Amino acid sequence: MKHYLYRLSITTGTEQGTCIVSEEVLGKDIYLAEFQEYEDACDFLNKCFKKIGEGRNYNYYIKKGV
Repeated sequence: MKHYLYRLSITTGTEQGTCIVSEEVLGKDIYLAEFQEYEDACDFLNKCFKKIGEGRNYNYYIKKGV
Protein backbone atom coordinates (compact mmCIF):
# COMPACT_ATOMS: atom_id res chain seq x y z
CA MET A 1 0.00 0.00 0.00
CA LYS A 2 1.41 3.40 -1.01
CA HIS A 3 1.09 6.43 1.24
CA TYR A 4 1.20 10.04 0.16
CA LEU A 5 3.99 11.86 2.02
CA TYR A 6 2.88 15.17 3.51
CA ARG A 7 5.28 17.93 4.52
CA LEU A 8 3.27 19.77 7.15
CA SER A 9 3.96 22.71 9.40
CA ILE A 10 2.07 24.98 11.77
CA THR A 11 2.42 28.72 11.23
CA THR A 12 1.67 30.91 14.23
CA GLY A 13 1.46 34.66 14.64
CA THR A 14 -0.56 35.41 11.52
CA GLU A 15 -2.12 38.86 11.08
CA GLN A 16 -5.46 37.36 12.17
CA GLY A 17 -3.87 35.83 15.28
CA THR A 18 -4.56 32.28 14.12
CA CYS A 19 -2.52 29.13 13.55
CA ILE A 20 -2.40 27.64 10.06
CA VAL A 21 -1.58 24.04 9.19
CA SER A 22 -0.01 24.00 5.75
CA GLU A 23 1.63 21.56 3.39
CA GLU A 24 4.70 22.39 1.34
CA VAL A 25 4.38 21.34 -2.29
CA LEU A 26 7.06 22.33 -4.79
CA GLY A 27 8.27 25.14 -2.54
CA LYS A 28 4.80 26.65 -2.00
CA ASP A 29 2.50 26.41 1.02
CA ILE A 30 -1.01 25.05 0.65
CA TYR A 31 -3.26 25.86 3.60
CA LEU A 32 -5.11 22.83 4.98
CA ALA A 33 -6.73 24.19 8.15
CA GLU A 34 -6.85 27.27 10.36
CA PHE A 35 -7.30 27.32 14.14
CA GLN A 36 -7.60 29.91 16.90
CA GLU A 37 -5.31 27.99 19.25
CA TYR A 38 -1.96 26.26 18.66
CA GLU A 39 -3.13 23.23 20.68
CA ASP A 40 -6.09 22.78 18.31
CA ALA A 41 -3.72 22.73 15.33
CA CYS A 42 -1.58 20.09 17.08
CA ASP A 43 -4.70 18.03 17.89
CA PHE A 44 -5.71 18.16 14.21
CA LEU A 45 -2.31 16.84 13.14
CA ASN A 46 -2.32 14.10 15.79
CA LYS A 47 -5.84 12.93 14.93
CA CYS A 48 -5.50 12.97 11.14
CA PHE A 49 -1.82 12.26 10.45
CA LYS A 50 1.01 10.06 11.66
CA LYS A 51 4.39 11.78 12.01
CA ILE A 52 7.15 9.72 10.42
CA GLY A 53 10.06 12.17 10.33
CA GLU A 54 11.33 15.64 11.08
CA GLY A 55 12.56 18.27 8.70
CA ARG A 56 14.01 21.73 9.10
CA ASN A 57 10.91 23.81 8.35
CA TYR A 58 8.29 21.06 8.38
CA ASN A 59 7.72 17.49 9.52
CA TYR A 60 6.90 14.44 7.41
CA TYR A 61 3.50 12.80 7.85
CA ILE A 62 1.26 10.14 6.32
CA LYS A 63 -2.50 10.23 6.66
CA LYS A 64 -4.00 7.96 9.32
CA GLY A 65 -6.56 5.33 8.38
CA VAL A 66 -5.41 4.88 4.80
